[in-house]
Amino acid sequence: MAEYSSLAAVERTFVIIKTLVGKVNGLSVSKLVEETGISKSIVSRILKTLKDNHYVEQDPDTRFYRLSYDFIGLSLKHFNALGIDGLFLPALRTISAEVKELVQLSVVSQEKVYFVQKIEGDNQLKVADMLGKEAPLHCSAAGKMWLSTLPQEEIIRLVSQHGMSRYTENTITDLNELLKELEKIKQLDYALSLEEFNHGITGVAVPVYSNAKERQLMASIVITAPTVRMSEQKIKQIVQTCNASIGPLKDQLPTIE
Repeated sequence: MAEYSSLAAVERTFVIIKTLVGKVNGLSVSKLVEETGISKSIVSRILKTLKDNHYVEQDPDTRFYRLSYDFIGLSLKHFNALGIDGLFLPALRTISAEVKELVQLSVVSQEKVYFVQKIEGDNQLKVADMLGKEAPLHCSAAGKMWLSTLPQEEIIRLVSQHGMSRYTENTITDLNELLKELEKIKQLDYALSLEEFNHGITGVAVPVYSNAKERQLMASIVITAPTVRMSEQKIKQIVQTCNASIGPLKDQLPTIE
């Protein structure tokens, strides 16, 4: 019984941590209770433990809780240990200098796609980056790129699990339509998000394979820009530039589980 209680406490702790991710101004205890469904007494006890261990901090004015810099530092330390930052950063800079747009790196972890690195473009009209955020699988270029590498039964399972929320009038919300789109991506070997996630924004995801023959995706290079700047010719240029920059890295790529 004690072992079960300990496991339940760990699970609830991670639920609270995940709920605090991205909440830069923090959340109140009552809001955490509302969003997690965990009782107030348990939430309060977990927050106290996290605070005592410096994983969360409490704003002295609002009394809201947020993730601490110590916790963020642990995540960054793990990320740096993977070697992704040092390995890809020169390529991202080269691509950014060539295409002049926001360049981001996405990776797959625990059946989700996250953006872990970015280089801002030189163009004045900027788009919001997704650094540290999870990409919706069915309507982001990075998400669709990953889905296209999976067996159909896995695609159906993941889409059923994550859902197909509508973000714009261009968002694909029909499974059969998505499956057709993913077949097209397989042929092209790059993915597009044509104002499917954000109005007026087009994304291009170019894959980085740990095993190209098996289409085992390690990461994606994602270029995002206002649609008015993303002509068919520029998209082709982006794909060519990314592939040329990725090529020299192939023998250095680490394995990411």
